[in-house]
Amino acid sequence: MSLVIAAPEALATAATDLAAIGSTVSAATTAAAAPTTTLLAAAQDEVSAAVAALFSSRFRQRRQRWCGRRSRSVGWWRARRGRWQRRADRTQRYGGNGSTIPTPASGGTGGLGGLLPGTSGISGLP
Repeated sequence: MSLVIAAPEALATAATDLAAIGSTVSAATTAAAAPTTTLLAAAQDEVSAAVAALFSSRFRQRRQRWCGRRSRSVGWWRARRGRWQRRADRTQRYGGNGSTIPTPASGGTGGLGGLLPGTSGISGLP
């Protein structure tokens, strides 16, 4: 048993209606083509020129701010690199992580340099 019923008259009417809709859309497209293709190009009127000038000035301001931030960032990274280089030099010179620099032997901890908990490396007292 089929659930689809095809009535030839209904199909013919639907096809005619669909063809009429298609021809109406084609006619509207043809009628709209002439006015829309003869529009002025952008930036040939006062409003477009004003908007372009506004965005151009905004872009220049943002670019200047970005360049300023970038130069400050580059300076910051150069300072960090210098600090890291000094730390690496100190590590190479004294060995270890730089905190094992010998301290004066004035007390019980002497050369421990404060590595052990409770020792300061200066007075020898905990």
